[in-house]
Amino acid sequence: MRRIVRLPLVLLFSAPLCVWAAESPKPVSAPKEQVVKNDKAGADTTKPPVKSGPTSKNAAQTADAPGEVKDGAHAIKQRRVAVLRDHLRIGQPVPEFKVHTTSGMTVTPAHYRNDVLVIDFFAPWCKACKVYNIPRLFKLYDTFKTQGLHVLGLSVDEYKNQNLEEFAQEQKIHYPLAVTDNQLQSDFGVKSVPTVVVVDKQGRVAAVYGVLNHFTTYKLEKLVKKLLREDQL
Repeated sequence: MRRIVRLPLVLLFSAPLCVWAAESPKPVSAPKEQVVKNDKAGADTTKPPVKSGPTSKNAAQTADAPGEVKDGAHAIKQRRVAVLRDHLRIGQPVPEFKVHTTSGMTVTPAHYRNDVLVIDFFAPWCKACKVYNIPRLFKLYDTFKTQGLHVLGLSVDEYKNQNLEEFAQEQKIHYPLAVTDNQLQSDFGVKSVPTVVVVDKQGRVAAVYGVLNHFTTYKLEKLVKKLLREDQL
């Protein structure tokens, strides 16, 4: 009789424990590959991984959207430069111009024949010009000026020479600066600033750049070295 009575009591006390064990949640950890993918996409890695299926591909595309926007902006810049290159074809003679620098000199493309010329179209109010292009062109000019490199800054804004001189002192620019007009900008196909045009020793357009970041500055320096090594004609 005692065995019959004890058996239901054991089952009675053990049953709730089995139920609690079955209902107790187990910690969910995302697979290692999923965590890495979420980290790259900038997603919240504390959330459970997305189940594989037709919607997982869309989720990945959404996570890559910022990259697509960045690529789109880069494509727009490339198209702008491409339009500029169509107007200024690589290898063609640089358009004729005559400008008066802040120091009172009158310069034309003929003044730079047999030397390498970098023309920087800028504006005193252009932040990218002051932060990126001018300091890098300043350094490039100091490095290669003894080897035949010239830099000419052309302001697209209608500033008086006195104001441009103050700007040069503020930015510590010691290469020539001048104010350009709409006709000269149209001849060069300048649509925005900054715009950098590289002219070789024969007075031909060698390259066109926009904002000088680390990569384009490296390409510009490499090109200048190559052009400076060319034999004079």
